[in-house]
Amino acid sequence: MSLNNWYRVAIYISAFLSLCFFVVLFFSIRCEPDDMITALKFRNQSFPQIIYNDYYFNLFRPAALISFFSVGYSANPDLYPYNILSLFLFISSVFVFSTYKLIVEIFNLNLPSLKEKTTLVCISILFFTSLYFLTTNRIEIFGWMSAFITHFMPVAFIVFSAWIIIKKTNSKLDYLWLTISTFLIGGSAEHITPSILLTIAPLVFSIKLKNKKLIYFTAVLICIYLASIITPGTLYRLNTTNEYINSHPSSQIVNPICFIQLFFQPYKIIGLILLFVCWMVFVKTINPQNSFTIRWRYFFLPIITSLIIALAVAGFVYKSFSETRLLFMVDFALFIAINVFALKFASKLKGIRFLLPGLTIAPTFILLFFCFRHIPRLRYFANQHDETVSYLKQQPSNQVITISAFPDSDLTNQALMYSDPDNEENQLFCRFYNIKAKVSVKN
Repeated sequence: MSLNNWYRVAIYISAFLSLCFFVVLFFSIRCEPDDMITALKFRNQSFPQIIYNDYYFNLFRPAALISFFSVGYSANPDLYPYNILSLFLFISSVFVFSTYKLIVEIFNLNLPSLKEKTTLVCISILFFTSLYFLTTNRIEIFGWMSAFITHFMPVAFIVFSAWIIIKKTNSKLDYLWLTISTFLIGGSAEHITPSILLTIAPLVFSIKLKNKKLIYFTAVLICIYLASIITPGTLYRLNTTNEYINSHPSSQIVNPICFIQLFFQPYKIIGLILLFVCWMVFVKTINPQNSFTIRWRYFFLPIITSLIIALAVAGFVYKSFSETRLLFMVDFALFIAINVFALKFASKLKGIRFLLPGLTIAPTFILLFFCFRHIPRLRYFANQHDETVSYLKQQPSNQVITISAFPDSDLTNQALMYSDPDNEENQLFCRFYNIKAKVSVKN
C-alpha cells in the first residue's frame, strides 16, 4: 500500500470509529431533570399554555419546539432514546455537512472523484470529533439534551449560515435558510448570540461588506435576539436561575482562575492532534491551490470577547464559576483559530516525508482505544438504566422500592436520585417514566 493510500485509509478508519462512538454516545443519553420537567409540562398542557405559563410569550425559544418534538409529544418514555438519537444526529450532520461545503467554497475545490469527496467527508467528521475533544465540558454539551440544544445547535447553524453567505451560487431558498438559522441562533441562551456574532467577525472582514446575504443575516439575527431578550420570559429565566443558585450555595465556586484553568486539560491534546492530521491529509491528498490571507487579529477578537461574556454570565448571573458549559463559545472560537493555525503550518510541513504517517497512526490508535474503553461502558449504563426503569414500572402503586445506584453514566449526564423516596428528584423521575411505586436509591 502506498503512503498516499495509507493517509486515506487512516482517515477512513478514524472517521468510522468516530461515527460509531457518537452513535453509541447519543443513543445512551437519558433525560435529565430539566428535560423531564419540560416533557411533563407538554404532557399536561397545550403548546399555547406552555408559551404563556412557562415561556411568558418568549416565542423565539426554539428549545421549546425542539423539546416538544423530542420528548414532549409522546408519553411513552421508551421512544425517548430514539428521538434523542435522531435529534443529535441531525444537528451533528448539519455541522459536518456545512463544514464540508464551507471547505469546498473557501478553497474553490473541484472534487471530480468519489475518493476525494469521501476523504473530505471523513475529514469533516473528524473536525466534529476534534471539537468534541476541545470542548471544556464535553459531558454536558454532548451528553445532555438541553445543553446540546442551547449551546451546540447555534454553532452548527452558524457554520451552515457561513456557507450560505459565502457560496458563489445564489438560490431563492438562501434567505429562507438564513431566516431559519437566525431563529435557531437568536433564540438560544442570552449569552450565546453575542458570542456567535463575534465568531463571524473574521467572515465579515474577509468578504465584501456589500454581501446582501451577510447584511440580511446579521440584521435579522440582531432583531430576533432583541425580540427574545425583551420578552418577560427572559426575566423569568433569570429569576428561576437565581432561585436555584440561592438554594444550592454549596455548589458555588468563586475563583475565576480555576474556571479558566479548565481550558488546559489533557484530553484536549487529542483534539489538537486530530485537527493537525486533518489539515495535513487535506493539503497532501486534495492539494488545494487557492490560499487566503490570515489576519490573526480578527481571530483573537472572538476568543477574548467570548471569554469576557462567559466570565460575566458566570459571575453575575450564576454567581458561580462551576457552570463550565458557559465556556463552550470560547472553545468554539479557539477551535476556529486553531484550524487556521493548523492549516498554515500543515502547508509548510507537508514535505516532511515521515511526519504524516506518524501523525495519522496516532489518532487512529487513540480513537480505537477511546472507543474500546467507552462504548461498552455507555451501552452498559443505558441497558441497566432501561432494565431498571422497566422493573420499576411493574411494581405496585405507592410501594417503596429500594434499588442500587445506577451504573456510572460515563460520558453523559444522569439524573441524580437519593435514598429518600419523597425527594423531589425521585418523584420527578417516577412521574416522567410513569412509575407508580416510590423509589429509594442506595447511595
